[in-house]
Amino acid sequence: MASLLRNSHTEKLNLDGTHSLVKKAAQSVAYQYRKRGRTSNILVMTDGKGIPIANGGIISGNHNDLYGIVPQYASMVRQLRARGFCLENSIQNADKGFDSKSFRRAIQRRKMTPNIVENLRNRKREKRGRKRDFNQQVYDQRFVNERCFAWVDSFRTLLVRFDTLDESWLNWHYLAFALILLKV
Repeated sequence: MASLLRNSHTEKLNLDGTHSLVKKAAQSVAYQYRKRGRTSNILVMTDGKGIPIANGGIISGNHNDLYGIVPQYASMVRQLRARGFCLENSIQNADKGFDSKSFRRAIQRRKMTPNIVENLRNRKREKRGRKRDFNQQVYDQRFVNERCFAWVDSFRTLLVRFDTLDESWLNWHYLAFALILLKV
């Protein structure tokens, strides 16, 4: 299975986060106004086929996707490199929720290309200087990431969190990722 993953499509990587409602008292939980409830958030990186290949830690739901992104991203890249993935010259896709200077620099320091939609919110004027590189055709292939999250949401224990410990909830994610790998 490890050789199958190493040969996967890592020239295009996708990153996104998912919130899960929490019904019991648990670790890493906070109120999320959009979901109108307490949630936990996890970041998942998928390859070009939508197979989950790395995940960040569990963070409480009151934080956005950029909260602690650089250490989480560094951890995901370390996990992948330890497993033999070659990430140099890869394209890292992410939605506009991940648009920040520090995250773009973290991607570039790892010899990868960021392909992130520019977030125009709270900007009164156009950005000065050179335009950021953005490839819409590559970004449009990001739907495989959304398909992966739809498969993850099909597991009831991940859609609504009843586990109190972060470690056990993370292990449920690993089991779901293995089943998604078998689906593809």
